[in-house]
Amino acid sequence: MRVLGLAGLLALGVAQAQEPVYRWGPPVTNDHTERRIERLLTLGDDGFVLLRTLTDATTVEHYWLERYSKDLAHVSTEEVEFHGGVMGDSRFLDAIEVVNGRLVAFVTHWHKDSGKHTLLMHDLALDGTLGEGRELDVIAAEKMGNRGFFSTAFSPDGTKLAVLADLPYEKNMQGRVRLSCFDPTTGERLWNKEQELDWGSEKAPRHDLVVDDKGRAYLFKQTWQKPVWMYALYSTNGSDWQVHRTKHLDGKQVEDHRMAIGPEGQAFVYALYTTEPSNYDKRVHGSWYALFGPDGSLAVDRAEGWPREVVAMLGSEHLANNAEKAHVKDLRIKDVLGTRPGKSYGDGRLLVLLEQVEEKSDPIAGSSPMQYTYSWVYDDALVLSLDASSGDLDWWRHIDKHQEVRSSTPVDEFGSYLPYLKEDRLFLFWNNTDLSVPSIPPAGWTEPDGTKYVKKKAFDEKTAHGTFLYVIEPDGHITYGDRTHGLPLLHLHEGAVFEMSLTTPFFFDANGQLVVLAQMHNGGQRYRFGFIGL
Repeated sequence: MRVLGLAGLLALGVAQAQEPVYRWGPPVTNDHTERRIERLLTLGDDGFVLLRTLTDATTVEHYWLERYSKDLAHVSTEEVEFHGGVMGDSRFLDAIEVVNGRLVAFVTHWHKDSGKHTLLMHDLALDGTLGEGRELDVIAAEKMGNRGFFSTAFSPDGTKLAVLADLPYEKNMQGRVRLSCFDPTTGERLWNKEQELDWGSEKAPRHDLVVDDKGRAYLFKQTWQKPVWMYALYSTNGSDWQVHRTKHLDGKQVEDHRMAIGPEGQAFVYALYTTEPSNYDKRVHGSWYALFGPDGSLAVDRAEGWPREVVAMLGSEHLANNAEKAHVKDLRIKDVLGTRPGKSYGDGRLLVLLEQVEEKSDPIAGSSPMQYTYSWVYDDALVLSLDASSGDLDWWRHIDKHQEVRSSTPVDEFGSYLPYLKEDRLFLFWNNTDLSVPSIPPAGWTEPDGTKYVKKKAFDEKTAHGTFLYVIEPDGHITYGDRTHGLPLLHLHEGAVFEMSLTTPFFFDANGQLVVLAQMHNGGQRYRFGFIGL
């Protein structure tokens, strides 16, 4: 078995695959590492704006707008100016959103004397100041602890805003909701519908809300009806009210799900279910797919177990041979691609990205106040191509990987994988954390032909974890599939000031270019953005 130095490895890489070209912005220092990047807000010719958030000890959310130039250099950071009021006259900044390039903030206000819980929408300037609020809806609520709650959703084209008011709990009464639809530009209310539900007003609701470009709203509601969760789908355009209670979830519990507007403009829900609910042993037995028709009817409603080959690949042959017990452990939904404007996939298809993730926290002995060590184990990834109109499985592909990350904070930045869709090609980047394990000789890997590579001779010295790339083509075959770990990105961190890792939770598309974030390992303050040419 031969060991290649950097020159030999580069020669082999040129012969077999072309490593992307990287263009990095200048390094930046973050003096407040507790403020986390939540998402990209705006993107223009002059640069982009990020939203950073922090939840304080009283569970109040704080927001900052962080501006960068088109060259990825940090320009400014502005805190969103907001005051929460006083006891009995309380205000909460619940969310900051962007619709057609316009920043808006949703604020809820509970006033004890008037007994009202109000939802307002404010324009938000880039200097962090809120404009005058526009009242959207009001809930009659005498008690702060039982004031109901609001949810909002914009249509994919940004021309409709749906507002859900889940009305306060009343003992021995049916649940009640109110749905409204607005033109977010003018604030005009297009329709309003209040409805009593066909189940009790319980205190443990979960829900998802979406609205299509025509202004029809869809609701996936989950309510705890001891000893099980119950599920229902609703649809309304303000005049009708359609209820769908699937029988496919009887005896099952939803473990994870996504709801969105699909490539043909129809709402759908994709969910993972278990027949053996547990807080500890997460066994996923199959998936459920529901698709609404344009008129709000339920066009598709199907639940099915995993293909035998999937269970054998991610579990064992023994499990795969037992149809009643067949399951995959610790499976989660990473994302569903093909639903975003300008980012459709194929001809009416969805890409469902799944991953096996085991997460836990351990108390640190003797710490006061109590502190924890958090750990994540990320195993294999699974990519499914579905026909959005039927839920039929076109193909599935398996990515064999293993990552382990430990941290003193409850959010991981370096594990899992980064998915990017371009021209129906799916690019998957992941950090091989095993290559950072100290060992003599240094941690390495072996390709199928027996060639062994040594990390310290292959990757730039500023690399904390070696990063690899897979590409899944539109027909499902994997580029670089003849390699053990895909294409190694040997030069990803060249020019870094400190040892860095690719940050997998955050990335965005800038006019057809992938922008990624790299930062110091183990919570360091230095970070930088860069373009990856694909």
